[in-house]
Amino acid sequence: MDKNFIIGIPLRDFRDPMTRLSSDINLDERINLMKHMFLNIVKSFQETNVEIFSITKDSSVIDYSKKIGIESFISKSKGLSEEAIEFLNSNKKYKGWTICHADLPYITKYYAKNWINECMNNEILICESKDSGTPLIGGKNYIESFHYGKNSYKKHTEMLNNENINYKKVFHKELSFEVDDLEDYKQLVKNQPRWLRKISNTSSPDRISTGVSALRGRRPRPLDDGASARGEGLEPSTMGPEPIVLPITPSPNDCSPDRIRTGVSGLKTQRPRPLDDGAV
Repeated sequence: MDKNFIIGIPLRDFRDPMTRLSSDINLDERINLMKHMFLNIVKSFQETNVEIFSITKDSSVIDYSKKIGIESFISKSKGLSEEAIEFLNSNKKYKGWTICHADLPYITKYYAKNWINECMNNEILICESKDSGTPLIGGKNYIESFHYGKNSYKKHTEMLNNENINYKKVFHKELSFEVDDLEDYKQLVKNQPRWLRKISNTSSPDRISTGVSALRGRRPRPLDDGASARGEGLEPSTMGPEPIVLPITPSPNDCSPDRIRTGVSGLKTQRPRPLDDGAV
């Protein structure tokens, strides 16, 4: 079967990943965590019609990508934003595309499959992280510029509005929660997806130490057990996927009274569903 969907995962290197956690978590733990998050994303998105690439110049990332069965796109550009747009410009033969951050620990096969389906039926889908970054963006329309990092969500949506490109925002925490800082890591330790629980319990050299032993003299503070924590969708669950596609909202220009209310404002009368358990 010909592949009709392409995914690029920008990844700078494995020499010193997740630098904002360097004062709290040792280098080996950060490298292992980054590799396993990357692996989980790849396994979640792998389908017969999907082509997955790492976007990198780093030899260790290239080698690891080969090990887990994907190719690497080696850009001539400098900087992750420029490398991502070069990747898209070089691969416009596909019917749909996605750029996905490598530090999304809660992606599962269920959410990945629905994300791809929605991308194939919408001009642009986009997610927003807590620092207004863009952990996931994709669709069937190719964009001419890409922004990486803090406040990139605003830059993307401004660009899309200026170019009259319809887009829809996806609110699922599974598709927007990134491990960027110590508080994110504490939440990950408290609410471990299935793949992380497996790695934490193994005797492999790649085992990830979680909890107190992984932090440098710091005891993780548990999440609040009240409604606000559950409302963020960060409680582990053994529930199966809901038989619905991703809840999405039209772009801000669509103010029809029939507009579907999703996200926080659309959950006032129902309890948000906890996170799924993991892809593997």
